[in-house]
Amino acid sequence: MPSRIYIICNSYESGFGHGMNEDGLDLSKTPHSDPECGEAYQIGYEAGLEGVKMHRNVGNIAELLPPNVISTPK
Repeated sequence: MPSRIYIICNSYESGFGHGMNEDGLDLSKTPHSDPECGEAYQIGYEAGLEGVKMHRNVGNIAELLPPNVISTPK
């Protein structure tokens, strides 16, 4: 039988993946019978959304910088 920690971590990872995909499957659409798993899922979902936003912002900043600021290894 999986440990309680494993189950909670699995819920977090599931939420994180759905957040990264921005598929709208937050806790309101994927209710958990266990409150701790539901909370872990929602925290993971929000972290995934933040990860996507940060990734997009970094890409946008790199496009605005002059070419000599970002050097490529030789």
